[in-house]
Amino acid sequence: VNKDARSTSATTDDAEGNALFIVDATDGSLVWKAVHGDSTTTLPNTGSPTRFSHSGLTDSIPSRVAAIDMDSDNRIDRLYVGDTGGNVWRADIVGIAGTDNRQNWSLTKLASLGRHANTGKANDRRFFHAVDVVKSTDAAGAFDAVIIGSGDRANPLDYDPNYKVSEIKPENWLYMIKDRAVHSSATGKPAITTLQQNDLADLSDNCFQEDDGNCSSEQNAALANGWRVKLEDSGEKSLARPVTFANIIYYTSYVPPVPSSCAPSEGTGYVYSLNLHNASAALNYHGGNGEKLEKVDRRIESGPGIPPEVVVIGTDSQGNLLIKTPTGLQALGIASRYRTHWYKSETE
Repeated sequence: VNKDARSTSATTDDAEGNALFIVDATDGSLVWKAVHGDSTTTLPNTGSPTRFSHSGLTDSIPSRVAAIDMDSDNRIDRLYVGDTGGNVWRADIVGIAGTDNRQNWSLTKLASLGRHANTGKANDRRFFHAVDVVKSTDAAGAFDAVIIGSGDRANPLDYDPNYKVSEIKPENWLYMIKDRAVHSSATGKPAITTLQQNDLADLSDNCFQEDDGNCSSEQNAALANGWRVKLEDSGEKSLARPVTFANIIYYTSYVPPVPSSCAPSEGTGYVYSLNLHNASAALNYHGGNGEKLEKVDRRIESGPGIPPEVVVIGTDSQGNLLIKTPTGLQALGIASRYRTHWYKSETE
């Protein structure tokens, strides 16, 4: 109810939907859950905790959860998910074969990028889609890149309760957060400091290309935690899961139409292609200024309406990986590292 008020004031806590559940797929029984609260308790007659409480879990979670096997042992041990309060959460469910160690499972807040860190409608950032997670390294060492974009999918046109376009709109961003706790402890409780908006390098100016890498000391220092790029058009928002291939992150965004009494409009979609490490333009979308890429090359218009996410569809005749974006097929110029399809001859 609170999230649907669409007022110009900051939203309040949610009473429903602010929990994370793991259930047995065979019978639906509860394995573990994280809920809002101040302490961890034990369900009756189990002997091990299946309920984890976190005081910051106050916002509903509408998106898919990213479940990842970080150490390639064929067991899921890490979960990531965003919520409608602009938070990004990490759950550690480290397991040992044949051992019930749910008492060590935990939920931590990786980043607080919305209403909890900054007040006002402009900071009412919400996450409605799943994150993408990519293993990488930089000069400071290994990190897991947690990639997401903000946008209120429940209100893509930014209407207020009186069915007029709101004058105050959330400022939405594209994010790449560096989670450096890549090796969780045996207890599954990594030491994580919650990152805030200003802890991430604001690379909206594309200084790595526009200024030949002469970014400010503040930008370079904050890049150790990750980066953010502002969606600059009025009402622009990210409404689909980003995907990453060959160190290029593909986001899509939606810009709602300007109200007009003359004709209806669906608004406009864009595809962004950003370098994983510094948010610079990764593809020469507009072909200007020779081979030098500029800020304008970060995105290309995909057509009217809300665009879908970018997906892998297979390989071309030369074995290069193909992706499908709202603008059409695109060959990445890299060979696929795995078989993306199979077939069986009818003569066999």
